[in-house]
Amino acid sequence: MYLIGLTASLLLTANAYSFVATRLPRVPKIESALNMADASKLQGKAFGQDSPIFDPLGLASKATDDELMRYQEAEIKHGRIAMLATAGALMQEKHHPIFPESMNVGPAIDHLGLVLNEYSWVFILMVIAASAHEFENSNKIYKPATNTRGLYSEFIDDRIPGSLNFDPFDLAKSMEPDKYNAMRTKEINNGRLAMIAVAGIVGQELANHRAIIN
Repeated sequence: MYLIGLTASLLLTANAYSFVATRLPRVPKIESALNMADASKLQGKAFGQDSPIFDPLGLASKATDDELMRYQEAEIKHGRIAMLATAGALMQEKHHPIFPESMNVGPAIDHLGLVLNEYSWVFILMVIAASAHEFENSNKIYKPATNTRGLYSEFIDDRIPGSLNFDPFDLAKSMEPDKYNAMRTKEINNGRLAMIAVAGIVGQELANHRAIIN
């Protein structure tokens, strides 16, 4: 567990160029005895360029195209949050530029209590901002509800999972397609590792109530 957080932190340097993305082709799905799904068109392959997704519950093979795109949208979003959380957990236990007293609190899992007790307004503003962003973003990326289509059930036709249309330096436009796709895959894989790392950090600190970096 000790090394998981450090490993993820080092890999964060290879992250995200997928704030503006190119459209992913629709993904063909197959059923098999092993419940594996064809991932040849998805970014971030599970075990190599041509390998199928590891899907023991058969979720991908049972999903519609829009459901599969929602899965990838959720994976990319949670991976980005986990990368920030991993870096934040490791940093704030040693140095915090905004809340310096947090360095005396102990493990990162106790720091939320400090914010809630002494800076509750910060937490409230964060919840409001995050909720407003999610509401606005959901209205932009999903088709409006109709009598035959549920709310937030189908992406707009040109939606790319994970795209925030944020690229102020035009980094995506200046890159070759192969290099750009490789960077997107690195972001997804680093996000997957970071999600495992966050679970390891939280689990370890709950078990021994000691900071990751002593």
